[in-house]
Amino acid sequence: MPTSPELKLLLRPLFKRHPELAFARRVLFFAPLTHYLRGVVFGSKMSGASDVIPFACPLYTGDSLVDVEATENQDEFRIWPEWKSDPFGTSWELCDILERRFLPSVEPIVDFESHLNAPEYIPVDNPDRWNSPSMNFWRALSACTVGSYDSAQELLERSEDVCTECFPGRVTEEFRFAFSTFERIRYLLNLLRTDRAQVLVLLHDWEAFTVRENKMLKYWKSTPFRCEL
Repeated sequence: MPTSPELKLLLRPLFKRHPELAFARRVLFFAPLTHYLRGVVFGSKMSGASDVIPFACPLYTGDSLVDVEATENQDEFRIWPEWKSDPFGTSWELCDILERRFLPSVEPIVDFESHLNAPEYIPVDNPDRWNSPSMNFWRALSACTVGSYDSAQELLERSEDVCTECFPGRVTEEFRFAFSTFERIRYLLNLLRTDRAQVLVLLHDWEAFTVRENKMLKYWKSTPFRCEL
């Protein structure tokens, strides 16, 4: 598996042609970051190979980990351990597939509406994914960004029972940056019911938290959500 410095060498021709690209933590992505992270992740295999997988995910979910998991229908490319025998050929092939196929497929995904137009980049975490708590959470967050708070509340209420069952009791400030999505769902739902003026403040805080936790702060540009423009 190529190390991060080795990947930077393989990607050097791409960086020369595309200064808008950045690389950190084995992720190649479009910068500056705003509300979405889009790019490719260089994973690892037991065989020593490295899978190159395009992805897109929102940054305002409050999650400490960005969701770069592969889904069922998306493209991928594999760098085999033998790449060192032909680094120039590997670099050409890798940069070519990134430039022609992978990066153009995720570059337009800048909000949830454009994400819905590329469903192969929406993680499948449930056979009935469109009614799963995490998908309702993503959809509710999207509704919040355009000021549709009633719709957001309705979406989160669909998952309220399972979230409360897993994390019972009243909502506290500890839920605000909780690792569990269920706790963050309860926190946002509580704000929608009690203090909607703080909803966008929360989303900005969640975005900054996610970027900071993933050590991408220097690539991030804080920007308003659509309903703030």
